[in-house]
Amino acid sequence: MTPNEIIFAIREKLKEYVDDTRYTSQYLMFLVDLKREVLIRQQYNQIQRSVDTQLEQLFILPMEIVDASDIASIPVEDDELIRSVIPIPMVIELHHRNLYSRIATRGKLDRPMNLVSMRRFVYVGEDEFEGDSIFCMIDEDNYLYARSKSHEELSYEETTVRAVYARPLELIGEKDLNTFKYPANAHFVDTIINMIVQELASLKPLPTDQSNDSSDDATILKQNSNAKQ
Repeated sequence: MTPNEIIFAIREKLKEYVDDTRYTSQYLMFLVDLKREVLIRQQYNQIQRSVDTQLEQLFILPMEIVDASDIASIPVEDDELIRSVIPIPMVIELHHRNLYSRIATRGKLDRPMNLVSMRRFVYVGEDEFEGDSIFCMIDEDNYLYARSKSHEELSYEETTVRAVYARPLELIGEKDLNTFKYPANAHFVDTIINMIVQELASLKPLPTDQSNDSSDDATILKQNSNAKQ
């Protein structure tokens, strides 16, 4: 289903209980993302199982060459490092693993990268068995860095990152929400819709005071008059 179809389905069910116009489409979509993340954590946190590919999206990262001496947080002896121009959108993380399924170069050759920790990344090139493998790491600001013993392997301009992203709509830019298929299977979508409807339908609006100041004043005057008698 597209995001607009999901929102429409939520509103159709919600209006049976409350005024659905109280909620903006942006807020409903925020709840959709939130419930999707909850379901993903419930389903994959405790079980080492393959993630449903329908939950994944492909994001293309432009890359650039930067002066390694300017990156104080990554102490390497290289003169240059290759780094993404922009950060990677937020990816869902579980207790014992992240939900990156594949990171690879994009160009004439589609070469997979090995995602490693910063500690391991610093020592890339020192192991004789590495060959021409490409290693990458993601810093605390979600920028991706790449290194290889063979510098020729780093002559590319883009990286593809396939993963389960926390905010799917952030990846589609100006695409029409009527055509973008939301990354979740039909069962997930149905469950998300029901969770949101149940949650919002249980919220009761605050009671409004229907009386006005003049009627309150009249009541007070009447009470004072009776007291004097």
